Amino acid sequence: CILYVMVRAKFNAAKAKHTLNIYKQAKNWDSIFAEAMDTIKSDVEHNVGYYISQTGIKRVTGQLADSIKVTTKGNSIVVSSDHPAMALIEYGGPSPFPNWNSKTIKEYARHYGKPAFVVARGIYENQPFAEARQPIFLAVSESMSDLRKETRRIAKARAGK
Repeated sequence: CILYVMVRAKFNAAKAKHTLNIYKQAKNWDSIFAEAMDTIKSDVEHNVGYYISQTGIKRVTGQLADSIKVTTKGNSIVVSSDHPAMALIEYGGPSPFPNWNSKTIKEYARHYGKPAFVVARGIYENQPFAEARQPIFLAVSESMSDLRKETRRIAKARAGK
């Protein structure tokens, strides 16, 4: 049995629209904001990967960083991952005993040159995810100033200034 946890961090940035009043672009707010969010989403994705690497978690297979997807939906930036460890990394908590027959644990075992059961037991005993590390929160928070700048830049361009 493999347990996948879909992690989604949703940040509603609708309040940033008030800055657009300066440029008299009320009828275009949604498209301006959507364009600005679309512009910064690759930076958010990159920054999540960076903050994951800063947590001290070793990059063994690259599956964790590759599982990060950033999309926009309305006034929200949605960061998601289907990697089983991402929820524990973001929010912290006790790690259950991993299934040592899973494809992922077997791959880690090959990298470490250890039996799969030993790798699973090591994860369980060491509890590497007990504390929240919040790479998604940090990456999105860091990108908010870029979102404001990009929103202003697009609004000015559309206003002809």
